[in-house]
Amino acid sequence: NPEGVLLKFIIEDVAPKIVVDFHGGVCGGHFAGRFTTHKILRVGYWWPTLFKDATFLVRRCESCQHFSGRMKASGSLPLQPVSIEAPFKQWGIEFIGDISDPSSAGHKWIIVAIDYLTKWVEAIPTKKATHQVVMDFLLNHI
Repeated sequence: NPEGVLLKFIIEDVAPKIVVDFHGGVCGGHFAGRFTTHKILRVGYWWPTLFKDATFLVRRCESCQHFSGRMKASGSLPLQPVSIEAPFKQWGIEFIGDISDPSSAGHKWIIVAIDYLTKWVEAIPTKKATHQVVMDFLLNHI
């Protein structure tokens, strides 16, 4: 590249899989072609048609086509500040998943809790996303 950093050259057969993984994989985020391309370059991959391939594949992403234009914030309800009195008094809890490529132990979900005041994070992998998992997580980790 122009900065003199050596990049890994990718063969044509592997390139589409890399673009798909960086665009819509576990850490993808379904960003536009240009941003996806920069993510690929940042980790050190390169091939001659990278920009063209990323733009082409991102434009054909079914999820992006389906949700394009639907994720607009409604301006009708103003945000209300949340008053937090003490650390670890109020938590936000969410599941991440269903992860398409589970761990070797069969974990397909991650339960995450974030303290509203300190932003402290607790997270564990789980096999299921159920109320029982939440209860066990709260009892053992929060």
